Amino acid sequence: MPDRPGELATLLTLLANERVNVVEVEHQRETAGLPVAMTGVELTLVTRDAAHCDEIVQTLGRWGYPLFWVSLAIGCIGAALEISLDVSYIVSQSFGWDWGESQKPAEEARFALIYTLAMPIAAIPALIGLDPLKLTMFSMALTVIALPIVVGPLIVIMNDEQYLQQHTNGWITNMAVIAIVLVAFVLAVLAIPLQIAGS
Repeated sequence: MPDRPGELATLLTLLANERVNVVEVEHQRETAGLPVAMTGVELTLVTRDAAHCDEIVQTLGRWGYPLFWVSLAIGCIGAALEISLDVSYIVSQSFGWDWGESQKPAEEARFALIYTLAMPIAAIPALIGLDPLKLTMFSMALTVIALPIVVGPLIVIMNDEQYLQQHTNGWITNMAVIAIVLVAFVLAVLAIPLQIAGS
């Protein structure tokens, strides 16, 4: 349910109208898979009999399922927009294109094009029903695999004495960055088969 004041009261009023006794209420805000601004609620209820229990399940289903799907859609669309913007920034920075918050789309056409194309592409996994948590874990592993491609040019720049003069990296910093990237890369390569196998 939405993590807003009054939402739990609405649910409890609905249950009271159905003559259900609420024994325990437990919030689960950190549950994996919940969209931002949502909270899980686990209720322990006492009903008259099995038929009354079935009525409650139907009532909550009518109330809960549409809310769940709308919340999930909002979370997925928000993530798709964020990923699209992130992809646009990375591509623009990598190729040295002009971009900025104060520029109009015509002045940064390539950035706007990448952002516009990335939006529908980023929404495809959500639209075809992939598990968001598994997709997130898999994409994080892929991001780490791409880390050497991103960090490599930065190491070159950070060692360019003509560009940075006396502010270049020392050998200890270079070795630390390379070691971290290598460890992350190996862990990501090991994690991807596990993600695919579902472990």
